[in-house]
Amino acid sequence: MPEPHESSNPSLPYLPDRDPLRAALLEVAVEGGRQATPAPFATIRRRGDRLRRRRTALLGAAACLVLGGTAALAATLIPDDPSPSPPAVSPGPVPSESPIPTPEGTDATPSLYTDPTGDTAGDPTG
Repeated sequence: MPEPHESSNPSLPYLPDRDPLRAALLEVAVEGGRQATPAPFATIRRRGDRLRRRRTALLGAAACLVLGGTAALAATLIPDDPSPSPPAVSPGPVPSESPIPTPEGTDATPSLYTDPTGDTAGDPTG
């Protein structure tokens, strides 16, 4: 490895005398550093706004694609008229012809009207 030597340019601390390409590149870099100025604030802001708008548009488009794809998939997979599902509980015993045994000589249809006194005289069915 070559030893660094003193340069004729005081702003460049070490320039090897044997590598002219390296010396030229370092001089160009130093000169470019002196002439460099930051970009104006308005330019930076415009770039940032443009990137933000692009990012928002891409996010909105991605959300529309995801929601639209999900809806299309659901419409494809879910049938239009689903088959009837079985009952949640098993059916009970089949009722007989007369669920309540009635005493002989009485009407099998009970009256829906009951007087609080127990009198059935005001019964509209008679």
